[in-house]
Amino acid sequence: MSDNSESNSVDNKEPRVLAVLKSTLIEVIKDTTTAPEMEHPLSLNTIEMIRESLQLISLREQEIGGVSNARPHYSDEPRPQVVSLDTLTRKATNDDSGAH
Repeated sequence: MSDNSESNSVDNKEPRVLAVLKSTLIEVIKDTTTAPEMEHPLSLNTIEMIRESLQLISLREQEIGGVSNARPHYSDEPRPQVVSLDTLTRKATNDDSGAH
């Protein structure tokens, strides 16, 4: 039984870890951003690694239903409806005939 509670504890920490990593990387970007005419203090390799890390974090957040997908839903909020294009037909009118 302790294995299950330990697993839940680890699962609950993952979104927090991802959020902290993401915010840390974003702060590094903010702190090292320079004007376009200046040389960037980070190497191109480091910049690419940060980009890849942020992409992986976002993908993992989506997989576990984390921050990227989270938003409040209200009980009176309209739900999206799917309409098949096959059921839609165009009604011919005098305006559609091309005669003006």
